[in-house]
Amino acid sequence: MRKSILRAEARAVSGRGAVLHASAVDLDGRALVMLAPSGGGKSTTASLLSRLGHEMLADDSLIVSRGTDGIWRVLPCASWTWSTGRRTPGRPLGWLAFLEKGTPSGIWRLAPAYSTWRTLSQGQLIAYLDLPPAEREPLRVQTGEMFSTFPSFILRHDLGPDLPELLDGIR
Repeated sequence: MRKSILRAEARAVSGRGAVLHASAVDLDGRALVMLAPSGGGKSTTASLLSRLGHEMLADDSLIVSRGTDGIWRVLPCASWTWSTGRRTPGRPLGWLAFLEKGTPSGIWRLAPAYSTWRTLSQGQLIAYLDLPPAEREPLRVQTGEMFSTFPSFILRHDLGPDLPELLDGIR
């Protein structure tokens, strides 16, 4: 059922947003979206940041959508809202980070074209392959526009105490 809900959400925001396999926390009133493959540390990193005082906005899947006012916002998917009972308001998108486990810890800024390629090639767009080919190209272009508008990074860490300092490098 969860997958069918995510597909429906992806179709609902088609043309103005996407459903991402990602987690997000509030960072200074904006959303830090964290992307990684399954088992890549999205939930663990979001939980750690939540314990450090950053509100968790979504876990495992989220919607990034541009409103009629032109502002890109991050919203939790319905499945997370139903499972947690929390109705988290959307936050303006601030940053996108591809999580990597390991050392050395660090943050590296990415080119928009690479970020778009990585999102598509790692399956971070939920239901992308379920779309007819004619609908995939506009979504690919829109994803590229999102990465051209907002900074994206590789955020590598080992869940150690340096994570708050790494966030300072994003701000």
